[in-house]
Amino acid sequence: MTNRVKSPDARHTGSARDAPRRTRTVEAAPMGAVRLPGLAFAHRLVAARDAYGRPYALLAATPGLHTAVLTAESGDALAPGAATSESAVSAWAENWSEVIASLGDHPQLVAATVALRADPVGVRGHIGLTWRTAPEGRRSRWRGGGTAVEAAVLVGGALPRVCSALESALETAVVPLTTQALSGLVRSAYDPSVARMVDAMPATAAEGPKWAQAAPRSPVDAWDHLVHDGCASVTWVMSGAPEREPLTDLLGAGLPGAATTRLALLHRRSAAGNAPARGGARPTRPTTLLSATYPTVRQARDAALEHLSLGTQVRLRRAYGCQAAAFAAALPLGVPVPTGLRPPQTPRQIP
Repeated sequence: MTNRVKSPDARHTGSARDAPRRTRTVEAAPMGAVRLPGLAFAHRLVAARDAYGRPYALLAATPGLHTAVLTAESGDALAPGAATSESAVSAWAENWSEVIASLGDHPQLVAATVALRADPVGVRGHIGLTWRTAPEGRRSRWRGGGTAVEAAVLVGGALPRVCSALESALETAVVPLTTQALSGLVRSAYDPSVARMVDAMPATAAEGPKWAQAAPRSPVDAWDHLVHDGCASVTWVMSGAPEREPLTDLLGAGLPGAATTRLALLHRRSAAGNAPARGGARPTRPTTLLSATYPTVRQARDAALEHLSLGTQVRLRRAYGCQAAAFAAALPLGVPVPTGLRPPQTPRQIP
Protein backbone atom coordinates (compact mmCIF):
# COMPACT_ATOMS: atom_id res chain seq x y z
CA MET A 1 0.00 0.00 0.00
CA THR A 2 1.27 3.47 -0.88
CA ASN A 3 0.80 6.23 1.69
CA ARG A 4 0.75 9.84 0.57
CA VAL A 5 1.11 13.17 2.31
CA LYS A 6 1.57 16.75 1.12
CA SER A 7 5.12 18.02 1.43
CA PRO A 8 6.81 21.35 0.66
CA ASP A 9 8.75 21.23 -2.60
CA ALA A 10 12.25 22.69 -2.91
CA ARG A 11 12.47 23.35 -6.64
CA HIS A 12 14.67 26.35 -7.16
CA THR A 13 16.89 28.23 -9.51
CA GLY A 14 19.12 29.66 -6.81
CA SER A 15 20.16 28.32 -3.42
CA ALA A 16 18.03 25.79 -1.59
CA ARG A 17 17.63 28.14 1.36
CA ASP A 18 16.01 30.84 -0.80
CA ALA A 19 13.91 28.42 -2.83
CA PRO A 20 10.21 29.07 -3.38
CA ARG A 21 8.19 26.31 -1.80
CA ARG A 22 5.62 24.28 -3.71
CA THR A 23 3.38 21.44 -2.62
CA ARG A 24 4.19 17.93 -3.77
CA THR A 25 2.65 14.63 -2.81
CA VAL A 26 5.21 12.43 -1.03
CA GLU A 27 4.71 8.71 -1.51
CA ALA A 28 5.95 5.97 0.80
CA ALA A 29 5.41 2.44 -0.47
CA PRO A 30 6.72 -0.38 1.79
CA MET A 31 8.87 -2.87 -0.13
CA GLY A 32 9.35 -5.45 2.60
CA ALA A 33 11.98 -6.27 5.21
CA VAL A 34 15.26 -8.20 5.02
CA ARG A 35 17.48 -9.18 7.93
CA LEU A 36 21.09 -9.43 6.83
CA PRO A 37 23.48 -11.87 8.57
CA GLY A 38 24.88 -10.58 11.83
CA LEU A 39 22.36 -7.78 12.36
CA ALA A 40 19.96 -7.49 15.27
CA PHE A 41 17.23 -5.84 13.21
CA ALA A 42 15.67 -6.30 9.80
CA HIS A 43 16.10 -3.49 7.28
CA ARG A 44 12.72 -2.26 6.10
CA LEU A 45 12.76 -0.70 2.64
CA VAL A 46 10.37 2.01 1.42
CA ALA A 47 10.08 3.45 -2.08
CA ALA A 48 9.76 7.23 -1.70
CA ARG A 49 10.27 10.46 -3.65
CA ASP A 50 12.29 13.49 -2.65
CA ALA A 51 11.27 17.14 -2.92
CA TYR A 52 12.32 17.13 -6.59
CA GLY A 53 10.09 14.16 -7.33
CA ARG A 54 13.04 11.79 -7.78
CA PRO A 55 12.44 8.21 -6.61
CA TYR A 56 14.76 7.05 -3.83
CA ALA A 57 15.14 4.17 -1.40
CA LEU A 58 14.45 4.84 2.27
CA LEU A 59 15.82 2.32 4.78
CA ALA A 60 15.02 1.78 8.44
CA ALA A 61 16.69 -0.71 10.77
CA THR A 62 15.63 0.73 14.12
CA PRO A 63 12.69 2.96 15.08
CA GLY A 64 13.38 6.63 14.52
CA LEU A 65 16.41 6.19 12.22
CA HIS A 66 16.14 6.26 8.42
CA THR A 67 18.87 6.07 5.78
CA ALA A 68 19.16 7.12 2.14
CA VAL A 69 22.07 6.03 -0.08
CA LEU A 70 23.68 8.38 -2.62
CA THR A 71 26.24 7.93 -5.39
CA ALA A 72 28.01 9.92 -8.11
CA GLU A 73 25.93 9.65 -11.27
CA SER A 74 28.51 10.43 -13.97
CA GLY A 75 31.37 8.16 -14.96
CA ASP A 76 34.33 9.88 -13.34
CA ALA A 77 37.49 8.45 -11.81
CA LEU A 78 35.36 6.33 -9.50
CA ALA A 79 33.41 4.28 -12.01
CA PRO A 80 33.80 0.87 -13.64
CA GLY A 81 36.67 0.84 -16.11
CA ALA A 82 38.23 4.06 -14.82
CA ALA A 83 41.82 4.37 -13.66
CA THR A 84 42.22 3.87 -9.92
CA SER A 85 44.74 6.57 -9.11
CA GLU A 86 45.74 7.33 -5.54
CA SER A 87 45.02 11.04 -5.99
CA ALA A 88 41.50 10.39 -7.33
CA VAL A 89 40.56 7.94 -4.58
CA SER A 90 42.04 10.08 -1.80
CA ALA A 91 40.39 13.26 -3.05
CA TRP A 92 37.04 11.51 -3.34
CA ALA A 93 37.12 10.06 0.18
CA GLU A 94 38.43 13.28 1.71
CA ASN A 95 35.75 15.37 -0.01
CA TRP A 96 33.01 13.12 1.31
CA SER A 97 34.44 13.41 4.82
CA GLU A 98 34.69 17.19 4.62
CA VAL A 99 31.09 17.49 3.51
CA ILE A 100 29.91 15.17 6.28
CA ALA A 101 31.81 17.16 8.89
CA SER A 102 30.29 20.42 7.63
CA LEU A 103 26.65 19.31 7.61
CA GLY A 104 26.03 21.20 10.81
CA ASP A 105 22.81 22.74 9.50
CA HIS A 106 21.13 19.31 9.45
CA PRO A 107 20.61 18.58 13.16
CA GLN A 108 18.72 15.36 12.36
CA LEU A 109 21.65 13.95 10.36
CA VAL A 110 23.33 11.68 12.90
CA ALA A 111 25.55 9.28 10.92
CA ALA A 112 27.12 8.65 7.54
CA THR A 113 28.96 5.76 5.93
CA VAL A 114 31.37 6.45 3.07
CA ALA A 115 31.84 3.14 1.23
CA LEU A 116 34.41 2.48 -1.51
CA ARG A 117 34.41 -0.80 -3.42
CA ALA A 118 37.28 -1.90 -5.65
CA ASP A 119 37.56 -4.83 -8.05
CA PRO A 120 39.56 -5.48 -11.25
CA VAL A 121 37.08 -3.38 -13.24
CA GLY A 122 37.39 -0.20 -11.19
CA VAL A 123 36.28 1.62 -8.05
CA ARG A 124 32.81 2.71 -7.06
CA GLY A 125 31.67 4.82 -4.14
CA HIS A 126 28.45 5.29 -2.19
CA ILE A 127 27.45 7.19 0.90
CA GLY A 128 24.69 6.26 3.33
CA LEU A 129 23.24 9.19 5.28
CA THR A 130 21.19 8.48 8.40
CA TRP A 131 18.63 10.88 9.83
CA ARG A 132 16.88 10.76 13.19
CA THR A 133 13.26 11.03 12.10
CA ALA A 134 11.51 10.47 15.44
CA PRO A 135 12.36 10.97 19.12
CA GLU A 136 14.21 8.08 20.72
CA GLY A 137 11.85 5.47 22.10
CA ARG A 138 9.02 6.25 19.72
CA ARG A 139 7.80 3.18 17.86
CA SER A 140 7.55 3.22 14.07
CA ARG A 141 4.03 2.68 12.72
CA TRP A 142 4.99 1.03 9.44
CA ARG A 143 1.66 -0.63 8.79
CA GLY A 144 -0.32 2.54 9.45
CA GLY A 145 2.15 4.60 7.46
CA GLY A 146 2.54 7.29 10.12
CA THR A 147 6.25 7.68 10.74
CA ALA A 148 7.24 6.07 7.45
CA VAL A 149 5.56 8.91 5.58
CA GLU A 150 6.90 11.47 8.05
CA ALA A 151 10.40 10.11 7.49
CA ALA A 152 9.93 10.28 3.72
CA VAL A 153 8.95 13.95 4.09
CA LEU A 154 11.94 14.81 6.30
CA VAL A 155 14.57 12.89 4.32
CA GLY A 156 13.07 13.70 0.93
CA GLY A 157 13.00 17.38 1.78
CA ALA A 158 16.67 17.37 2.84
CA LEU A 159 18.08 15.31 -0.06
CA PRO A 160 18.19 18.09 -2.72
CA ARG A 161 20.29 20.35 -0.50
CA VAL A 162 22.56 17.50 0.60
CA CYS A 163 23.07 16.38 -3.01
CA SER A 164 23.88 19.96 -3.99
CA ALA A 165 26.54 20.21 -1.27
CA LEU A 166 28.11 16.93 -2.36
CA GLU A 167 28.03 17.94 -6.02
CA SER A 168 29.98 21.09 -5.19
CA ALA A 169 32.64 19.08 -3.36
CA LEU A 170 32.89 16.21 -5.87
CA GLU A 171 32.31 18.26 -9.03
CA THR A 172 29.92 15.66 -10.42
CA ALA A 173 26.21 14.89 -10.23
CA VAL A 174 25.10 13.09 -7.06
CA VAL A 175 21.79 11.22 -6.95
CA PRO A 176 19.95 8.97 -4.48
CA LEU A 177 19.65 5.26 -5.24
CA THR A 178 16.27 3.79 -6.09
CA THR A 179 14.99 0.67 -4.34
CA GLN A 180 16.08 -1.45 -7.31
CA ALA A 181 19.59 0.04 -7.39
CA LEU A 182 19.99 -0.37 -3.62
CA SER A 183 18.75 -3.95 -3.75
CA GLY A 184 21.30 -4.66 -6.47
CA LEU A 185 24.08 -3.02 -4.43
CA VAL A 186 23.45 -5.30 -1.46
CA ARG A 187 22.89 -8.39 -3.61
CA SER A 188 26.21 -7.90 -5.43
CA ALA A 189 28.07 -7.45 -2.13
CA TYR A 190 27.04 -10.96 -1.07
CA ASP A 191 26.96 -12.47 -4.58
CA PRO A 192 29.86 -11.10 -6.69
CA SER A 193 28.67 -13.09 -9.71
CA VAL A 194 26.03 -10.40 -10.36
CA ALA A 195 28.36 -7.44 -9.76
CA ARG A 196 28.88 -6.62 -13.44
CA MET A 197 25.14 -6.65 -14.08
CA VAL A 198 24.50 -4.40 -11.09
CA ASP A 199 27.31 -2.02 -12.07
CA ALA A 200 25.63 -1.55 -15.43
CA MET A 201 22.44 -0.38 -13.69
CA PRO A 202 22.07 3.39 -13.23
CA ALA A 203 21.43 4.75 -9.74
CA THR A 204 17.96 5.75 -10.95
CA ALA A 205 17.09 2.26 -12.24
CA ALA A 206 13.39 1.42 -12.24
CA GLU A 207 13.98 -2.29 -12.82
CA GLY A 208 16.32 -4.71 -11.11
CA PRO A 209 16.64 -7.06 -8.15
CA LYS A 210 13.98 -6.99 -5.46
CA TRP A 211 14.76 -6.30 -1.82
CA ALA A 212 13.74 -9.83 -0.86
CA GLN A 213 16.52 -11.12 -3.16
CA ALA A 214 19.29 -9.02 -1.56
CA ALA A 215 20.29 -11.29 1.34
CA PRO A 216 22.71 -14.20 0.83
CA ARG A 217 21.59 -17.82 0.72
CA SER A 218 22.79 -20.07 3.57
CA PRO A 219 25.61 -17.82 4.90
CA VAL A 220 28.08 -19.25 7.42
CA ASP A 221 29.37 -16.83 10.05
CA ALA A 222 32.66 -18.44 11.04
CA TRP A 223 35.01 -17.24 13.78
CA ASP A 224 37.38 -15.42 11.43
CA HIS A 225 35.51 -15.16 8.10
CA LEU A 226 32.07 -15.13 6.47
CA VAL A 227 31.01 -17.61 3.78
CA HIS A 228 28.37 -16.28 1.38
CA ASP A 229 27.12 -17.26 -2.08
CA GLY A 230 30.16 -19.16 -3.35
CA CYS A 231 32.89 -16.99 -1.82
CA ALA A 232 34.31 -15.96 1.54
CA SER A 233 35.06 -12.59 3.10
CA VAL A 234 37.09 -11.32 6.01
CA THR A 235 36.63 -7.93 7.69
CA TRP A 236 39.00 -5.87 9.80
CA VAL A 237 38.08 -2.88 11.98
CA MET A 238 39.93 0.03 13.54
CA SER A 239 39.02 3.14 15.48
CA GLY A 240 39.61 6.37 13.62
CA ALA A 241 40.43 6.96 9.98
CA PRO A 242 43.49 5.66 8.06
CA GLU A 243 46.59 7.78 8.64
CA ARG A 244 49.40 8.10 6.10
CA GLU A 245 48.26 4.92 4.36
CA PRO A 246 47.60 5.18 0.60
CA LEU A 247 43.92 4.37 0.15
CA THR A 248 44.73 2.42 -3.00
CA ASP A 249 46.74 0.03 -0.79
CA LEU A 250 43.69 -0.50 1.39
CA LEU A 251 41.55 -0.95 -1.73
CA GLY A 252 43.33 -3.98 -3.09
CA ALA A 253 47.03 -3.35 -3.55
CA GLY A 254 47.68 -4.37 0.05
CA LEU A 255 45.44 -7.45 -0.18
CA PRO A 256 46.75 -9.63 -3.01
CA GLY A 257 44.38 -12.35 -4.15
CA ALA A 258 41.21 -10.54 -3.11
CA ALA A 259 38.54 -10.41 -5.81
CA THR A 260 36.81 -7.44 -4.19
CA THR A 261 37.79 -5.07 -1.41
CA ARG A 262 35.65 -2.59 0.49
CA LEU A 263 36.74 0.35 2.59
CA ALA A 264 34.07 1.95 4.76
CA LEU A 265 34.51 5.12 6.81
CA LEU A 266 31.77 5.31 9.44
CA HIS A 267 31.08 8.79 10.79
CA ARG A 268 28.81 9.00 13.83
CA ARG A 269 27.89 12.22 15.55
CA SER A 270 29.37 12.01 19.02
CA ALA A 271 27.58 13.00 22.20
CA ALA A 272 29.58 16.21 22.14
CA GLY A 273 28.39 16.63 18.56
CA ASN A 274 25.04 17.96 19.75
CA ALA A 275 26.78 21.30 20.09
CA PRO A 276 28.63 22.75 17.09
CA ALA A 277 32.39 22.77 17.34
CA ARG A 278 34.67 25.58 16.27
CA GLY A 279 33.71 26.78 12.80
CA GLY A 280 30.14 25.46 13.07
CA ALA A 281 30.89 21.82 12.25
CA ARG A 282 29.78 19.05 14.58
CA PRO A 283 32.47 16.55 15.62
CA THR A 284 32.12 12.93 14.52
CA ARG A 285 33.57 9.65 15.77
CA PRO A 286 35.05 7.84 12.76
CA THR A 287 35.46 4.09 12.48
CA THR A 288 37.12 2.26 9.58
CA LEU A 289 36.08 -1.15 8.26
CA LEU A 290 38.06 -3.04 5.64
CA SER A 291 36.56 -6.11 3.92
CA ALA A 292 38.14 -8.44 1.39
CA THR A 293 36.24 -11.08 -0.58
CA TYR A 294 38.09 -14.17 -1.84
CA PRO A 295 37.09 -17.03 -4.16
CA THR A 296 37.82 -19.69 -1.51
CA VAL A 297 37.49 -20.11 2.25
CA ARG A 298 41.18 -20.99 2.57
CA GLN A 299 42.22 -17.68 1.03
CA ALA A 300 39.94 -15.81 3.43
CA ARG A 301 41.28 -17.66 6.48
CA ASP A 302 44.87 -17.01 5.40
CA ALA A 303 44.30 -13.35 4.50
CA ALA A 304 46.90 -11.06 6.01
CA LEU A 305 47.82 -7.39 5.91
CA GLU A 306 51.58 -7.71 5.55
CA HIS A 307 51.60 -5.48 2.45
CA LEU A 308 50.28 -2.54 4.48
CA SER A 309 52.33 -0.26 6.69
CA LEU A 310 53.20 -1.51 10.17
CA GLY A 311 51.13 1.21 11.82
CA THR A 312 48.03 0.24 9.83
CA GLN A 313 48.58 -3.46 10.53
CA VAL A 314 48.65 -2.74 14.25
CA ARG A 315 45.48 -0.61 14.18
CA LEU A 316 43.44 -2.88 11.91
CA ARG A 317 42.15 -5.88 13.84
CA ARG A 318 40.25 -8.82 12.42
CA ALA A 319 36.65 -8.81 13.68
CA TYR A 320 36.85 -12.21 15.37
CA GLY A 321 33.48 -13.68 16.29
CA CYS A 322 31.44 -11.05 14.46
CA GLN A 323 32.45 -11.32 10.81
CA ALA A 324 28.88 -11.24 9.46
CA ALA A 325 28.01 -8.15 11.50
CA ALA A 326 31.19 -6.32 10.49
CA PHE A 327 30.66 -7.13 6.80
CA ALA A 328 27.10 -5.76 6.91
CA ALA A 329 28.22 -2.64 8.79
CA ALA A 330 30.70 -1.90 5.98
CA LEU A 331 27.79 -1.49 3.55
CA PRO A 332 26.24 2.02 3.32
CA LEU A 333 22.97 0.94 4.96
CA GLY A 334 23.04 3.02 8.12
CA VAL A 335 23.68 0.09 10.45
CA PRO A 336 23.75 1.54 14.00
CA VAL A 337 27.01 0.40 15.59
CA PRO A 338 27.12 -1.35 18.00
CA THR A 339 23.41 -1.43 18.91
CA GLY A 340 22.37 -2.78 15.51
CA LEU A 341 24.79 -5.72 15.59
CA ARG A 342 23.74 -9.13 16.84
CA PRO A 343 26.14 -10.82 19.27
CA PRO A 344 26.87 -14.53 18.78
CA GLN A 345 23.95 -16.58 20.09
CA THR A 346 26.08 -19.50 21.26
CA PRO A 347 29.67 -19.76 22.51
CA ARG A 348 32.12 -20.53 19.73
CA GLN A 349 35.18 -22.69 19.83
CA ILE A 350 38.22 -20.71 18.80
CA PRO A 351 40.17 -22.66 16.16
